[in-house]
Amino acid sequence: MFGFSGAETVARKRGYMAEAQAHWPFLTHFDASTIKNERQLVTTNKNEKIDQAELDRYGTERVPADVFHWGGYPYSNAGDALAAAKRSAKS
Repeated sequence: MFGFSGAETVARKRGYMAEAQAHWPFLTHFDASTIKNERQLVTTNKNEKIDQAELDRYGTERVPADVFHWGGYPYSNAGDALAAAKRSAKS
């Protein structure tokens, strides 16, 4: 969806991702690299449009969560981020 095709250069792909993330700030690097069509984007975007009133209505609590970033990727688990960093250091 963001112009990813086999003949594209890495720099151009990164430009498409940056443009998409600027337009839709909630997109992670993973989202931007895996979304291939509008339906996938809408599904991703749907979760961001839930408002606090709807959460309150159903007794759903929003809690903060740590996100660990390494190498441009978000990790919800610190161990996974460290493992990726260690794998990269070995190569």
